[in-house]
Amino acid sequence: MTEKYLTWHVKRNPVLSGDWFWLKSKFLPAIKNVEHDKKNAELVSLCYYMVGDVFDFQDAPREAIKYYKLAIKYCKKHASVYREIGYMLTRIKKYDLAFQYLNKAYALDASDLCIQEDLSFLKEKMRQIKKKSIPIKECVYEKCSELLAQGQATKVLKKINKSQCVMDHQFRARAHGILRDKKPFIKEWESMLVYDEKIEPHSADWFYMPKNVWNDFRFWNVLYQMREKFTPGVYPYPDNFGKQINNASASNYDVAGTIILCNKKFELFIQHQMKKLRNKNEDS
Repeated sequence: MTEKYLTWHVKRNPVLSGDWFWLKSKFLPAIKNVEHDKKNAELVSLCYYMVGDVFDFQDAPREAIKYYKLAIKYCKKHASVYREIGYMLTRIKKYDLAFQYLNKAYALDASDLCIQEDLSFLKEKMRQIKKKSIPIKECVYEKCSELLAQGQATKVLKKINKSQCVMDHQFRARAHGILRDKKPFIKEWESMLVYDEKIEPHSADWFYMPKNVWNDFRFWNVLYQMREKFTPGVYPYPDNFGKQINNASASNYDVAGTIILCNKKFELFIQHQMKKLRNKNEDS
């Protein structure tokens, strides 16, 4: 039964659906339930690969690497997993180690154009670093993305204890989401209304959103007020599971349903949600 559950979700692509709470309470425990059986090695590897992709989408490459390595533990033949680790290591500026993983990926599948491109990019990057002695630094948002992926919400709130821009509020809202603090979550979004900045929705904005916010009319009303501020980015729309995440720039994904590309379509969806929740409140 668990194998069927995992297979169904892998086909459905958990990278673009579900959320933090489902991943931690259902999907990962389901993997644990079957990983001891060798006949499930291929499926377990694929599941961990997908979890790595989920955290890649949340801009948490270190957490993604942890799960990509678990994917390799159960199946060592997939070049794409080594490539993903190499790419994640490039993002966190561990270039020598990234080179090793990308070379391993190339050895497994030299015809893969993505592997070839990543290797070329990394070689050029390493030449630039060596030539210019560019200092390697990690910004506070990169650290906070990793902390969120680990569930360390309170540490994020301490690191960004005063919001000075839209992105500060986005990170604080995500942290409140993990803690299921509905009122502070909505308040962070309300606070974005005072800025002149445009707002670029990110996968993490929806990934860490608890269901009690998703089902709250006030939240969607806030989004409606700020609808003109949105830029093309990552937007949600509902599916049978609660919410589906779609990336406007992810044209290489074959995602069922309409990809919300811009403000107008998202505005229509917001209106749909508000109407649905208003009717629900009236009925109750």
